[in-house]
Amino acid sequence: MQLDLMEGLFDGVFLVGADRRIVFWNRGAERITGYRASEVLGAECCEVIRHHDYRGRPLCAQGTCPVQQVVGLQDQGLREALLYIQNRQGERIPVIVRTNAVHGDDGYQGVLEVFSDNRIGMVRKKHLAELKRLALIDPLTGLGNRRYGDAILALRLREFVEQGVRLGVLIADLDHFKHVNDVHGHRAGDEVLRTVGRIFSSGLRAADTAARWGGEEFLFVLSDLDREDLVMVADKLRAGVERAVIRWRDRSLHLTVSIGGCTVREGDTLESVLERADRRLYISKREGRNQFTLDDGPAGPAGRVGR
Repeated sequence: MQLDLMEGLFDGVFLVGADRRIVFWNRGAERITGYRASEVLGAECCEVIRHHDYRGRPLCAQGTCPVQQVVGLQDQGLREALLYIQNRQGERIPVIVRTNAVHGDDGYQGVLEVFSDNRIGMVRKKHLAELKRLALIDPLTGLGNRRYGDAILALRLREFVEQGVRLGVLIADLDHFKHVNDVHGHRAGDEVLRTVGRIFSSGLRAADTAARWGGEEFLFVLSDLDREDLVMVADKLRAGVERAVIRWRDRSLHLTVSIGGCTVREGDTLESVLERADRRLYISKREGRNQFTLDDGPAGPAGRVGR
């Protein structure tokens, strides 16, 4: 085996014999782990590399580290895993590990491991996850944005069709919000939206979803509830906004909200549900605001409840 060709590789490379003692340790392994070859040659690899899984559990102690799984096997196929190793300073380093059984013409048996520092890859992965999260969150209110609301509603509709999980939808619109912006400025409007976002978040169960639908409009997707429950939730949200006192500079701002909603019925689509809830919202606005209107159901005609 031409080990000298691996000496200058950027990745870490080491070779162990059947007894799992290190017989080769390249400069890449020195760079990643902090251990020099002169310190580790002849030592058991588990004393140096210390493979861990993503939960921090030591794999060598369990007999499941990459070297132990390969040593003595006749199959020379390459195995790959995302793991952690511990460097000289005790830091856990994410690595991509590739192991292969080695068989020499002279009967030599061992395992060759190549490990690549994956810290940059993990940072990029976290950044990507954060970017994806931010793409679904409204930065002003901290609620989901319209894209998120669409996705959750589509998911809950599938659960309704496939599992029969009851579903309710509300659309809320702040009353006279334009007046706040015109009189007090857009920064005051932003403060109103932040406060209302907190009210809406605190007024829902963990399984429910609130999203800023656009401007001063909000969508609520409410799982496993009947029409009576929907009435209680709608009135709780309405009353929460009505009671709120929003401090802006030396003034106290008061707002109300109009709400329209419906329970999902067999044959509904995302479009039909939103259209029905939106029509009820229009009724709440037309009939004086600061109220909610739900579609017809067993609790009574129209389902409109005033202040």
